[in-house]
Amino acid sequence: MQKVSFIIVPSFSKSSWLNNKMLEVTRSFINLVNVEHADIHEVASYDEIKNYADTTEFLIIVTAGTIITDRDHLWNKIIKIDDTYGILANLLQYEGDDLPRLHEQFIIVRSDLVRDLDLTPGTIYDRTVTRSKKSMHGDYAPVEVYLDKSSKEQQVEWGGKLILKALKQGLRVRNFDNNWRYNANNPLPVRGFLYPKKSTDVFEQAHKEFKILPGLDDSQELYINAVLDYRKYNSVNIWSWDPTIQNYDTHTVAVPATGFLGEITAYYNNASKIIFYDINKNNLDFKQYLYNNWNGENYLEFALAYCNENNLNTEPNSQVDINDAEKFNKDTSSLIFNNWQKFKDMDKEFVHIDLIKEPQTLFNKLPKGSILHTSTMLQYNVYPFTSIMYEREEVDAVKDLIAVTNIHHYQPGNEKNELLL
Repeated sequence: MQKVSFIIVPSFSKSSWLNNKMLEVTRSFINLVNVEHADIHEVASYDEIKNYADTTEFLIIVTAGTIITDRDHLWNKIIKIDDTYGILANLLQYEGDDLPRLHEQFIIVRSDLVRDLDLTPGTIYDRTVTRSKKSMHGDYAPVEVYLDKSSKEQQVEWGGKLILKALKQGLRVRNFDNNWRYNANNPLPVRGFLYPKKSTDVFEQAHKEFKILPGLDDSQELYINAVLDYRKYNSVNIWSWDPTIQNYDTHTVAVPATGFLGEITAYYNNASKIIFYDINKNNLDFKQYLYNNWNGENYLEFALAYCNENNLNTEPNSQVDINDAEKFNKDTSSLIFNNWQKFKDMDKEFVHIDLIKEPQTLFNKLPKGSILHTSTMLQYNVYPFTSIMYEREEVDAVKDLIAVTNIHHYQPGNEKNELLL
C-alpha cells in the first residue's frame, strides 16, 4: 500500500473562471511536489472522498487554491508522518465553538477514517474535546486537540465529526506547526492558500491582469506580487535538467537557453546551428557572455562569478532539481567542456521571446526539419508558471500551430527511450 495519495477538490467560489484557474494552478503544484509519483485523484465534491477509503495509508486532501513554495521541505515532511496521527490539518476553534473544526485547504488524514465521511455541521451528542493552550494564530488555531471523558450535546462545524472519529480511535489530531509551515532557510511559508471564496471578483480581475487591486485578500496580494516578482526573471539557469532527443539528424535545433541543453541537443543530432530562445533575457545574456568569455574550464566557478557580479539567482535551487541536473549533466564535461571550441565555432542565434504569446516569431526562423525543444513550457499541468500565466487554450493553440509546421517537436515525457542527461 502506498504511503500517501492526493485528492484535489474544487474551490467552489462563485466564479467558474477562477475555480478553473485555481484547479489548474493547484494541480500543477501538486504534480511538482509529488516527488515519488503517488496517485493523484480529482473529485467533484468532498463527499466523493469516501470512495478512496483504505486505498493508501494517508490521503492528502487539497482544495484548489493551494500553492506550494518549497516542495522539498513539504514532501520530506509528508513521507515522515508516523502512524500515531489521524489528522494533520489547519485546525480552527473560535470563541464560542464547542468543538474544533477543519479548514478545507490542506488535510492529511488516515484513509480508513474517510469511510462514511461526514463533514457537515450540525448538532450532536458526543464526547467533548480539550484544546492545547498553545495556538498557531491568536487563540483560534490550537496546535493539538484531545478527547475528554465527558459527553454532551454540542454544535459541530465543518470537519468536526471527522476530528472526533480520529480521537475516539486513539489517533492524534494536530495542526500544522511551524516545522511544517516553514523551512528555516526561507522566510516564506512552505504552502499557501489563496482563499478564492474571498474577494472573488477582485481576485479574478487581478489574476487576469496580474495587477494589485484594492480589496484583495492578503494572501491573494502576496501571490500576485510573487508572480510579478517572478516575471522579472532575476535568475540564470546555469544547469539544465531536461532530457532531450537523440539520433534525429538535423541542421538546426531551437532550444531554451538553459544550462547546456542546446549544446547537448545539437551534439546528439549532428546539428550545425543552435537557436537559443527564452523568455528570460538573463539566460540569453549569460549564454552570449559564456561564448564570448569562457575558455571551457571551471564552468561552475565562472557561472557563479557572473551571477554574483550581476546580482542574479541561480537555477536549479530545489534539491530535487539539483539531483536531476547532476544526473542529466553527468556527460557534460566530456561531451561539451572538452569540445567547447567546436561549439564556439557553430552558428548560433539568440531570440528573446515568449513562445506562447508569439510563437510564429520563432517558427519563422526554423528551416524545415529543425528540432524544437520546448522543455515543460507547453505541459500545462507540469510547470506551475505556465498554468498561472496562460490559459490552456493559448498553450493548445501553440501545439496546434506546431503540428502544422514542418519541424520536429520534442518535449520531455512524450517519447520513449529518452536520453536522460
